[in-house]
Amino acid sequence: MKIKCPLCGFENEKGSKFCKNCNEPLVKFKIPNAIENPYTKKEKPDTSSLGPKEMLDIETFCNTLIDWVVANIKIKRKGLFQSFLKDIEEFGADRVVENQFFVEIIYFYMWLAYTSCVNTFQNKNKVNDYFSHFIDKMHGLFFKIEFGGYEKEGWIKYLAKKINGYTNAYNLLLKVIKGDSISNKSSLVFNQSSLGREFYKNLYGREGLGAFKIYVFTTFVNEELKASFKTLGKLLMRYEI
Repeated sequence: MKIKCPLCGFENEKGSKFCKNCNEPLVKFKIPNAIENPYTKKEKPDTSSLGPKEMLDIETFCNTLIDWVVANIKIKRKGLFQSFLKDIEEFGADRVVENQFFVEIIYFYMWLAYTSCVNTFQNKNKVNDYFSHFIDKMHGLFFKIEFGGYEKEGWIKYLAKKINGYTNAYNLLLKVIKGDSISNKSSLVFNQSSLGREFYKNLYGREGLGAFKIYVFTTFVNEELKASFKTLGKLLMRYEI
């Protein structure tokens, strides 16, 4: 089945991620509204101590992101993640199968990696080009074998849906972080917990109900977001693409 380019109308071969005629991405990821790390002060960060920025080739880019994802999961699997799984049961949420949880964690960390790249490099086309190679490697390393042989084309569309869902939730959170005027208290609470609600929905396949459960999920994912900017975001500042 041919894939029609939304920009120029060229019909590309099945599985193509970029148009062969105009190089338009055929799988769209939404870009977060923020162009700076929202958890740092607005002054331009001092990067003088980092020295000249290195050019980051695609292979090194992929390996850097993969190493970050794998290292975080390895370090937190028996500590933070187990504690979180225990907390959600104590706060009244249904028990989660660990394998299901770690699949969603990988999706979430792929989104965290994407957001850090967008906030750091601020070059939509280049980030999407580089990130597509990271996606290929993640599929081969995790989803092709370890999690049940996900068929690549369908999986990429599913991943795009996940990333865009987290991005929509993140953009709602940014309104709170930036201090944007929000009409009423219920909207403020909803925006503040948007990422936690999205993670809950992805994990259980339904919207979350109950303030205590959502609080636990919101605290967990928002802290992981902050940590990603402090670790991966800081690392990427040394490079340019």
